[in-house]
Amino acid sequence: MATATTTENITFELNRDNFPILLDKLKDLARIGDVIKFKIDEDDILIYAMLGKTSVSALKSYTLKTHDFFMSKDIIEDTINMVIGESTKFVKNLQFLKLESKINFKLSHRTLADECEVRSAEIRNGRFRLKPEIAESSEIKDITKEQLAATLQKDNRLWGFSTSPTDFKDIKQLSSINSSDARRVLYLDVEKSKVKLSEKNLWELEVDQTEEEDHNLIFNKSFLAYINETGNSIEFNVFENFIFIEDENSNLMISFEQDFS
Repeated sequence: MATATTTENITFELNRDNFPILLDKLKDLARIGDVIKFKIDEDDILIYAMLGKTSVSALKSYTLKTHDFFMSKDIIEDTINMVIGESTKFVKNLQFLKLESKINFKLSHRTLADECEVRSAEIRNGRFRLKPEIAESSEIKDITKEQLAATLQKDNRLWGFSTSPTDFKDIKQLSSINSSDARRVLYLDVEKSKVKLSEKNLWELEVDQTEEEDHNLIFNKSFLAYINETGNSIEFNVFENFIFIEDENSNLMISFEQDFS
């Protein structure tokens, strides 16, 4: 483990069989924010994007197994932190990689204590070379996978409900049809044990039933686009300050104001 500031290089070979999976997840995160953070250790790759720096209004993350995607002869002793700027351009550029040739990902990082901060990166793929835009670490709040797991612990939720994929699709379409500057929010109400999503005085859809007492919550309906439509139902976990939606390997937090300090 390094104890002083040094500059080192590590090169990964991207698993070409799984590269399309990684690309799809990066495309998804790029819709949320123009900055994507990677935190890579020997076991996991945590990638996330957020709206807001200190006060987080939305955060989406994926956790992947490191050796399913990045292969290296070296052991990752310290967590590697990499902040990608201009994420939309980054994702578009990645689509020029050819899977019939090796994809090598070289990271030059500065090491201090048990954290590594990537200062530059280069991807080589046959005759093609790509140098991603590396942003400053201050561009996005640093969140560890342990902090994320603790904050999104479902045992700590206040209550929850679920919607069918069909109902959720209807909600998204209704929200899109009636989109305007004056209609930016979606209402989540519990009335007489019935869970309803609505745009007040316009439309309302009952999606579930609960034993909870009456509740009234509001969130930005544009965040509906960030929810993955997988499985037989979409589960919403309601915490004090945010709603958490989880699927197979992604976490989405939607809140009015939430920080990780």
